[in-house]
Amino acid sequence: MAKKDTKLENLSKTVHMLIEEIRLSQTEGLDRIFMDVYSQQADMMTDSRQQGKVKHAFRDILGIVFFGVLAGNDEWEDIYDFAMDERETLRNYLDLKNGIPSHDTMQRVFAIIQPDELQGMLKEILVQMIEMAGQHLDQYLYQNEELDCYVRDVIAADGKETRHTAKKHAKVPEDLCNLNEFNVMSTEWGVCLSCTRINEKTNEIPEMQAVMKRLDCRKCIVTADGMNAQKETARVIVQEAHGD
Repeated sequence: MAKKDTKLENLSKTVHMLIEEIRLSQTEGLDRIFMDVYSQQADMMTDSRQQGKVKHAFRDILGIVFFGVLAGNDEWEDIYDFAMDERETLRNYLDLKNGIPSHDTMQRVFAIIQPDELQGMLKEILVQMIEMAGQHLDQYLYQNEELDCYVRDVIAADGKETRHTAKKHAKVPEDLCNLNEFNVMSTEWGVCLSCTRINEKTNEIPEMQAVMKRLDCRKCIVTADGMNAQKETARVIVQEAHGD
């Protein structure tokens, strides 16, 4: 069996269960709203290919892989087969002027994508879709009209250290330590809004503040452990994330 591509595996883990409730809902136009958000974010990605030799739009390749991964495919050949089978449906959302690119083309394009840019794009898509879904579906986890209290989501932030992941003879300093990640979850939708590798536990504090700045925390409860009980973190949630 061919060795799986690392970037593709990471993409699959991030978006495989992307807001199942949205897909199942009957909210009119939500798929088009999603594509507008996707197109905006995809156009901000760096395309370092020689444009004179380009046959397939960068946005189309990203979109094919994105949808392919959401459909449960984690091999380039499987994504290509998926795109060929669903090419008429994909044309409703992507240009595909020169048809479906080969699996080799998709793999080569992903080989030159900056991981930070890809992660950032996915974060923004997930965050914006969660916010839009809450606004369109108008559903609340808890509501009390007398107290004028409405809660539509619980956003949980926490850092995790994976034991025994350090490499004793690694040349990169960060690989000498166990893997530390900082995760921010939408518990109502079951979606990870942000997953970032951090060098050590104390880096949770600035990372949480950075993630909160990108969220809309109105009508949300934000949970975190004692490490993030910081005045600056509270200020960011209230003033920049519009928390109550």
